[in-house]
Amino acid sequence: MASVKLSTVRDLARLYADERPGGAEDAFIPDADVNRLVNAAIRELYEMLVRARGHEYYETRIDGSDGTYKTTAGVATVTLPTDFLQLLSLALLWSARDIESVDALESIDDRAGLVRWGVWGRESAKAFRIRGNVIEFFPTPTASTFIELRYVPQFADLTEDADTFDSVHGWERLVALRVALELLTIGGDPTGAVQKLYDQEIERIERIASDRAAAHPPRVRDVVYEESRRRGSWRRLGGVP
Repeated sequence: MASVKLSTVRDLARLYADERPGGAEDAFIPDADVNRLVNAAIRELYEMLVRARGHEYYETRIDGSDGTYKTTAGVATVTLPTDFLQLLSLALLWSARDIESVDALESIDDRAGLVRWGVWGRESAKAFRIRGNVIEFFPTPTASTFIELRYVPQFADLTEDADTFDSVHGWERLVALRVALELLTIGGDPTGAVQKLYDQEIERIERIASDRAAAHPPRVRDVVYEESRRRGSWRRLGGVP
């Protein structure tokens, strides 16, 4: 892992696009515009970087025990953090040492049963789904309950030359090549050679992402057992009239 500066990626992009020295006010594409292209490229490729680096590396955690993040009695939804990108886990904190994981709604059929027959309480049948910028709970909470949220945040734009982002195995080269393609396209120049380099690099990074858990092959999980162990006798409520 390495922290890579905005200026480093920008200079590398200019190198691939053969636009040097660049950056002067009379340059075809000034630094400010290239910076925008760099940020756009990182946002476009950010999820690939997250997979290659490991989702937990970027994890942000909201510990609801401080009272800042919780359900409201009679309200089905809780607003997501403004920088939310991907959910890692959601849990309810009934007390400091009593934490209950909550699963995402598996089927739209389950919603009616949970809403009609569900009771909001410890170990009762419940689920959530992400809808727009909110978390929606089923059934609707009847009490204020603290929430622990673990999630991957959105990428925050780099604004200053010294601003950095965490790269892995030369991932900044992929960003620079993506920006170089934009620069060449804007200038009306051929992109074939750089496109080939970009395709090779994106294949390499995707391979890194898929090989992160190579030493731990996927295993079949007994979902029925896990559900019965966690929720007692509860089973899927689909089809309840």
